[in-house]
Amino acid sequence: SNGLDFWESTPFVFLGSFLWEYFFEAHHPSFNDWVATGVGGIGLGETTWRISSLLLETEAGPPGFWNELGAFAVNPMRGFNRLFFPRADQDHFESRPDFLSTYLEYGLRTQGEGRIWDSATTRGYLHYGFRYGDAVSEDFEKPYDFFHFDIQMNFADSSFIGGMTASGMLARHEQSRSDAQQHMLAAFQNYEYYENSADKFGGQSIGGGLLSRWNLDGSFRLQTMAMTNVLILGATNSDYINSSGREYDYGPGLGLDLRAVLLYKNREFITLGHQGFWIHSLNGNEADHLISATAFGMRTPVSDRYDLGFLYILYLADRHYADYPTVHARYPEIRVNFRVNYF
Repeated sequence: SNGLDFWESTPFVFLGSFLWEYFFEAHHPSFNDWVATGVGGIGLGETTWRISSLLLETEAGPPGFWNELGAFAVNPMRGFNRLFFPRADQDHFESRPDFLSTYLEYGLRTQGEGRIWDSATTRGYLHYGFRYGDAVSEDFEKPYDFFHFDIQMNFADSSFIGGMTASGMLARHEQSRSDAQQHMLAAFQNYEYYENSADKFGGQSIGGGLLSRWNLDGSFRLQTMAMTNVLILGATNSDYINSSGREYDYGPGLGLDLRAVLLYKNREFITLGHQGFWIHSLNGNEADHLISATAFGMRTPVSDRYDLGFLYILYLADRHYADYPTVHARYPEIRVNFRVNYF
């Protein structure tokens, strides 16, 4: 919002977090907070910058009061600059992408410990998803021309925020392109936070891999992704309180992300995915944490805007401690939901 591009803005995120940790906060400086705020702030900051641009750039001319208020709520620092330093943010907008998609999903989720019918509990949830740009289109020019943002809110659960993810494409190299198929090597920055009965996880990673799209007969399309990630810093809950009094361990690690989506008329039809993380604890208990989520889902459209969906997720956690017994956790989950596609 001061006219710098993505890479020029990045150092200021770490600088702001450093100043807070070392000069303003009342507690001792925390290295993991500095990294988490710095790396995670880049991803969340860029996504909110792009979304606020969509609210402010209108075809009818200067944005109205409600557009300004909405942009302020999404990106407060940009709103502050526009209010007190209007020239700083003048004409600093992103071009509108060719593809935008946003949806709101209402549903019920049933979780069991071990098996779905063991200690099963059913609760409501609300999921919001936002897709910006097309990962394999010819229009990609700079970081975050393609990204997705998701947030889930749980009802009558121990945690209201059940998950939040933001993943943005940093760079891309086209392997091949034709009318029938497209293949890209791509690099991503990822911010991820999950909380469920099996595990709590938060982490920032950078990774890369292969994106592919096949245009099938009729209105069907198949999209696949195979990514490996370097976990710069990840944290997960611990079964044993460590000497610092924390109930979690944190450290670097690796990640794997595999996905396949069959679409019909640009709407999800069948999804299959597996995401796994290995965290080597450097602070907390001496341990290696292996956590994963494997999912299968189906959706059927009931109108141009509405879908009905079914999703099965299997959460696994294996925590190998140097000084304590190994812990294995298995939590399956079934979801049924109703989705409203806004555009």
